[in-house]
Amino acid sequence: MDSSFGLFLVIAVLSLLSSLNTRKVKLQANPRRGADCMGGADSWVDFRDITIRAFARNKYFVSGILDIKKALKEPMLLREKIVKCKSAIEMDSCADFIDVRVSTLCSRLKDKSAMWSGFVNHLKSDKGDFNRECPIEPGTYIISNYSYDQGEFEALPAMKGYWRSRSELEIFGLNGKKRVACFDVEAELQEIVN
Repeated sequence: MDSSFGLFLVIAVLSLLSSLNTRKVKLQANPRRGADCMGGADSWVDFRDITIRAFARNKYFVSGILDIKKALKEPMLLREKIVKCKSAIEMDSCADFIDVRVSTLCSRLKDKSAMWSGFVNHLKSDKGDFNRECPIEPGTYIISNYSYDQGEFEALPAMKGYWRSRSELEIFGLNGKKRVACFDVEAELQEIVN
């Protein structure tokens, strides 16, 4: 996975925390690593050719390709676990920060206020718009020039440090659960001095 898309995932997850703001601080995100933690083996979902291009201060265009290899249907679980460390060299300082589990992904796809709505609204395939119904059909979905505002960082509480995130998607069936997608992201958040 492209590290710039990793930055996008970190931004999306951290933007959930904006309601905790007690001290306005401007933060800058520096992506350090983004990778498919399944190593491509048995992955049903791949992100590729992801680019993030700045077009104004804190504003970016996101483009790329989402490949879904097999139908995704409930019951499934999307899990986002975020760990905060003091720095990249102090990995023994890491502590759990948030562990979010979404077990109703199919019904939440229709939610226009969900953190992924803007991204999903811009997904297109050769069949047209991304269908927000489950099962999510296999196919190649393209996102082109999705406008993303990193300015949301300015509403976050002071959370500088080194952040590690793991996103996993599991499908449950007759043979138990199967992990079908996994992405690791690491980024450093630094205060911006004016």
